[in-house]
This record gives sequence, C-alpha cells and structure tokens, in this order.
Amino acid sequence: MTLEVRALNKLFATGADKSVGIKDVAFTLAPGKFFTLLGPSGCGKTTTLRSIAGLQEPDSGYIGVGGRPFYDSSRNISVPLNERGIGMVFQSYAIWPHMSVAQNVSFPLRVRPDIKLSGAEIESKTRKALAAVALEEVYDRPATRLSGGQQQRVALARAIVAEPQLLLLDEPLSNLDAALRETTRAELKRLQRQLGVTTVYVTHDQVEALEMSDEIAVMNRGEIVQLGTPKDIYLRPVNRFVATFIGTTNLLAGSVLDAVAANGIGTVRLANGTLIQSVFPAKQQAGAKVEVSIRPENIRISAKRAAAQDGENLLHGTVALASFLGSMNRYEIRCGDLLVQTSALADAEFPVGTEVSLCFAPRHTAVVAD
Repeated sequence: MTLEVRALNKLFATGADKSVGIKDVAFTLAPGKFFTLLGPSGCGKTTTLRSIAGLQEPDSGYIGVGGRPFYDSSRNISVPLNERGIGMVFQSYAIWPHMSVAQNVSFPLRVRPDIKLSGAEIESKTRKALAAVALEEVYDRPATRLSGGQQQRVALARAIVAEPQLLLLDEPLSNLDAALRETTRAELKRLQRQLGVTTVYVTHDQVEALEMSDEIAVMNRGEIVQLGTPKDIYLRPVNRFVATFIGTTNLLAGSVLDAVAANGIGTVRLANGTLIQSVFPAKQQAGAKVEVSIRPENIRISAKRAAAQDGENLLHGTVALASFLGSMNRYEIRCGDLLVQTSALADAEFPVGTEVSLCFAPRHTAVVAD
C-alpha cells in the first residue's frame, strides 16, 4: 500500500515560548518499500511514526494509506488506531510475560473487532507468522524463556500475523548486542522483502539505515532535511549536518571559482590554493564560501607525485597519523593547511612522514550547505 504524508505538524510546548515536535513533514512511500526515518534523539522521527500509527494525533496535516485517509485535519478525519490495519514493533518489544509465544503472537487475531476467526484459523496464522521469523519450535514456550533476539522476532511475528497493510518499526534492534543486531538486520530485511509489506523504520543508527533502506529521510529539529536513496544520502549530503551525521567525512573549506548551476560540476579553490572539481547540489555564485564533503574511502592514497586518472582531483601531502583498524588502515594526511582523512587496505602501509598523493573523483566530491 502507498503511504502518503503531507504537511504533518505536531508541536509540544517546552516553556519560554519554545516548542519541539515535527514541522511540515511530507513524503510518499511506494508499496512494498522499506523507508527509514533517521536522525538523532529528539529530531521528531518517533513523533512522526506515532502519528502514522494513531498513537497520537497531529496538530495538522494528512496521513493516508492506499488512498484511504487515516488523518486529515482539513476534513476532521482521525481513524482510531485499531481500525488502521497497521503492524508495529516497539523498542521494548512489549512481550507479555504471562503468555506463551503462541498467545503473544495470536493476540491481534483474538481481539480483532472486524473479523471473528476460529481456533484452527488462529493457530494456522500464528504458526505461519512464527515460521516467517524461524521460530516454529518455540510455539508453546513461555515468553519468559526466550532470549532477547527471540523476543524481538516474536514481536515481529505478532506485528505481521494479521497481514497488515503497513508495518511500523520503532528502533526494534536497539536492545540487542552488536553481533546479534547485525545478524537480525539481515533477517529483517529478508523478511520484509518476502512479505512485500510497506515498512517505515525509525532509527538513529546510520549503518542500519544505509544497509536496510530503499529510501531514507534524514530528520533534524523536527524537519526532514534530506530525502533520498542510501547512496544519494551518503554521497550527496545536502548540508553539513547530513554529511557529518551519516558516517565519517572530510569537510574542506574553499570558494567557488565560477558560478555553477544546481546539480552541475564546478571548480572550488581550497584553502591551500588547490583547485578541485565538485558536484554542486544547489546553484552557487562565483566567490561564494563553501565546504566540500569527501568520504575517506573514496580517496585513493598512493606514492608521492602519482598521476591522477582522467578527470580526478589530486592533492599532495604528508602522512601525519596512521592507525590500524584490522581490515584497513586509516590515515590523516597534512596537505598544507588542510588535514584529510583517508583509508586503505591493511596491506597498503604508509608510515608517518611519508609523502603521498590523494586522488578522488569529482562525482564523489559534493559541496554542502551550512
């Protein structure tokens, strides 16, 4: 089902005439897509999710699924939570300890007001949901005898047992340890693809968002500041916040040599005088002060005065710091007044003091706004 959110607002007064919440949030999610709301704590992502679910009512705006309005302030429409046909998994899982696994998973079927199912039908759907999350063997087990990872999967089975038209996930992996979280990410993505259910996922974890999503909305201070595919968000950050929040990046100050149109490639003069080519997401006038974002892994480090490939940008410098990270080495390179981070495979060693060249393509170089 298509999810449409338009001009959604929800503000909470915090005193001294200040407020937090969400402001004019808008996006459209195609059927079957995995969509992530990504941002730091307090940015408005959970408020957006709770508004879609019907757990809280916005101040204004529109929310619709498959053309059916769930909330429309202009027409005074607000569909109750239990009539929205939504599955949801919370950060805490909300597993009932006094129930068995089967009782937890089947609960949405047993309390549905619109459809009355027989005991056999409920059992069949419950077993199907547990099979989808690979937990058939714990059907009759008490919920208290499950590991954290198993409880997370039970919560997911409960969310999908009624075959919802929309699945909402509120940081469901945050309580798992690092190794289990990585494994569960892959399982969750596989399951979502298998079910084909439209999914909205909330997280502050950039790796989760990049790995799992078809599309990401980066939020800050209640607003969506960038909306795009994981690759667009990572390689074409629109401003300093996105560039620094999504992974590690180099931000190099400079000025625009000649006026450049939006989405064009233009020349930037860096603080050390070097001219480089960069993508400009927005138009810029000649002489404008800008910052350029370059991801460390997109910079190729090699011996001093190595030749750049066709059209590549080139910097020369000296290794100021070398760190071994297991699968790779991380370097800080002093290029005049600039300090540039880059990385290389572990077998490519450049000791401190080594003179090196740094090459990087214009398509991996992006001007960002403040």
